[in-house]
Amino acid sequence: MKIWICATTMIGMSLCFTFASADSGQIENTVPKYGDIKVEFVEKAIVKESAEDPNFMFSEYIGDVVPDKNGNVFLLDRDRILQYDNQGIFVKAFGKKGEGPGEYQWPINIFIHDQGDVYVNDRGRILHVFDRDGKFLRRINLNFSIPIEESRFYVDKNENIFALKREMSESGLDKVLVKADKSGTIQKSLMAAKDRETQVKSSGGVGGVMGGIIHPYSERMLICPIQDAFVCYGNNLKYELNIFDLDGNLKMIISKRESASSISEEEKRKFGKEAVFPAHRPFYSKILSDEEGRIYVIRTKSVLDNNPKTVIDIFGSSGQYLYRTEVSFKPVAIMNGSFYSIEQDENQMRTVKKWTMNNYRELKNK
Repeated sequence: MKIWICATTMIGMSLCFTFASADSGQIENTVPKYGDIKVEFVEKAIVKESAEDPNFMFSEYIGDVVPDKNGNVFLLDRDRILQYDNQGIFVKAFGKKGEGPGEYQWPINIFIHDQGDVYVNDRGRILHVFDRDGKFLRRINLNFSIPIEESRFYVDKNENIFALKREMSESGLDKVLVKADKSGTIQKSLMAAKDRETQVKSSGGVGGVMGGIIHPYSERMLICPIQDAFVCYGNNLKYELNIFDLDGNLKMIISKRESASSISEEEKRKFGKEAVFPAHRPFYSKILSDEEGRIYVIRTKSVLDNNPKTVIDIFGSSGQYLYRTEVSFKPVAIMNGSFYSIEQDENQMRTVKKWTMNNYRELKNK
């Protein structure tokens, strides 16, 4: 049996989804309904690094690249946030390192609210909020800590915060998906998974020692908003996507039946002796969603694979596996029918590229 769930967006548009009810809440997929699809792109260099212009001069560490619904690009460059318009023209820089209002110690990533406010994750403990003009609005002290390696967070239309936290349980440490209110106080725990990275085997048994080398085969817990009406959560060692509504209720589980790939000794040697590996290669590395509610699962490939192609599985808002496609870049974001990526040339100069899908409007959603 299926039920209809409707939500109203910030612009007043009514959106409806067909979700499975509690007695048939798992949508299992095997092959894409419409098979492989070739996505046609128009490639454009939006923001190109320059050694001569300070507004296009980046540090060695670019923490985040996030587009907004108007096509502006926000780039977190270590201690400052740079904004460029949809043509790549510099607009402004705001935020800085410090201890005063609107200043932060260690910015990790950013989130652009549908209303245009910019939320900056500072050390996983504080969110600094700026308006669309770069004016500091307020500071949110979280009463929990977002793990550095799982630093993505989502702020819904009611300013509730969805994020991951570490939590002690009877069997050790867990990573828990939580919903907090706009003051940063946890209101509800949604789902937990064992934090295997902190379970270090020793002669004394299993301890809770933090640390380890983070690599492309590390276990990840990932979250992604869907149309400001739902939240998608997934553990990349399971091909399973859990869809929650904004009240924190599990509405649907999307799964894909697929055999896991073992990690060879040759692959392990790529990461060094100190790296710790899961039982198998993760199924995916990132989850993205577009304004139509489709979910894009960015697949993990072998580090021995020199093919530049990235495989993406595309699911509809009803949970059906619709398409499989390959692209020639690694997407970091999607907005209004365009993927965004960070490319680096032979001189180590970086470019934020926008890949507009010509056949985006032709993609089905069911």
